[in-house]
Amino acid sequence: MPQRQVLAGDAIADRFGARRLYMTGLLVFTLASLLCSVAGEFVRAFGRRWLIGGALMLYVTGFGLLLMGGTTPDYALIVVPMPLIGLAAGLITPAATVALMNAVPPEQAGIATGILNTAQ
Repeated sequence: MPQRQVLAGDAIADRFGARRLYMTGLLVFTLASLLCSVAGEFVRAFGRRWLIGGALMLYVTGFGLLLMGGTTPDYALIVVPMPLIGLAAGLITPAATVALMNAVPPEQAGIATGILNTAQ
C-alpha cells in the first residue's frame, strides 16, 4: 500500500507540480490545525451536542467515502476522506472531554480521563 501511495503522489506531483502539491497539503494541514485549535471555543459557543453531532457527521462522511473505494482504492479516494476523519477527531475530543468531566464526580475525574484517553 505505501508504495502505491508514493507512486500516486509522484503522479500527482508530475501532473500539477511538486511545489503546488506541497503547498496545497501544507495549506490544508494548517487550516485544519487552526480549526481544531479553536474546538474548545466552539464547545463554549455552540454547546457540546452540536459539536459532537457535527463531528460524528464528518466521521460518517469520511468513513463512507473510504468504504466507497473498495479493497484497492485510488489515491484520491484516500486523500479526501482522511482529512475529514482527522478534523472530526480534532473537533470531538474537547467536547467529549468536557462532557465526561461534567458527568463524573471530581474524585473520579482521573479515572474517567484515563479511560477516555485509552478509548481514543
